[in-house]
Amino acid sequence: MEVKYVLKKKDFLTFQLFNATQSEHLRKVRKRNLFILPTIFILLSLFFVSKGDLTIVGIYLSIAIAWFIFYPGYSRKRYKAYYEKYIVENYHNRFDREVTLGLEDDYLYAKDHASESKTKITEIAEAYETADHLYIKFLTGHTHIVPKQRVDNFQSFRKTLKVLSQKLDIEYIDDPNWKWS
Repeated sequence: MEVKYVLKKKDFLTFQLFNATQSEHLRKVRKRNLFILPTIFILLSLFFVSKGDLTIVGIYLSIAIAWFIFYPGYSRKRYKAYYEKYIVENYHNRFDREVTLGLEDDYLYAKDHASESKTKITEIAEAYETADHLYIKFLTGHTHIVPKQRVDNFQSFRKTLKVLSQKLDIEYIDDPNWKWS
């Protein structure tokens, strides 16, 4: 079973954002950043309550509330901008190039304009399917990105991969509702 497709800049960006949502470390950092500044301002406002300066208390509490409301959107935009710069810097030579990905009984092979690889199927750590992409992650950390809309026989490829996943006890996660958040 073989598929051919072209990877676009958006595919690499979506993968980086997907990968970020899967990172426990990054989730902790984003959660910590959400709470640290408001906590400081709430503690400062408690100090000014004891001093009787309610104007400062109101300002600090307003800043804390505004941070809770606006930080998640700001954080999403900041990380997205970072990853956009990152992929342009690191993957620009892979944009708009054809990739061939094939599944055999024991191997997954990949070929693009610069390289060819052949990896044992048993080295697949997991396959993760979103609404627009399929990510095949290996134990080495490398991931193949498969844009579902640009693969003519995607359903057949997906079925073959699912059969291999069940046969080899490889986790296949289907998450059509995933989005960058």
